[in-house]
Amino acid sequence: MEAIKIDNGLYVQKLREPIKKFCRIVNIGGFLPENFAAYLSKVCQFGGDVSEFWVVFEDNAYQKPIAFATWNILGEPHTCSVYCQAIHAWSGDTTQACELLLKEFVKFGDKHNATFWSCDVVGEARERLFSKRAKGLGFKYLSSNVINCKFSRR
Repeated sequence: MEAIKIDNGLYVQKLREPIKKFCRIVNIGGFLPENFAAYLSKVCQFGGDVSEFWVVFEDNAYQKPIAFATWNILGEPHTCSVYCQAIHAWSGDTTQACELLLKEFVKFGDKHNATFWSCDVVGEARERLFSKRAKGLGFKYLSSNVINCKFSRR
């Protein structure tokens, strides 16, 4: 199992089904798989040093993807913060795949002298999983009163 940073935006099309499933799990109105795939392609092509897209492969031939993640540096006023926008595993050893991606996310934050690493998760079970993994990587888990509110006129 190996995590690879993806720089070819065309590769994202090979992940159509996992992207659709991720969008169904997240369940945010207007968060369409096509738009998310286009965003991920843009990250691959133009992300440079401020955003990255990673895929975990189960095999050394890089033929069987089993997880993906994307993250970026947050702009002002969130100085010294990096944000994991998505992490999704769908096959094989999902715990190990997520752990590999989290380690790459930590390296990304270290490279940018981050003080805070953050992400949104769906549900309390995933929050417990992430807090446990964060503690295992030497982080202090900081809970907050922040609630991510979304508004729409549709």
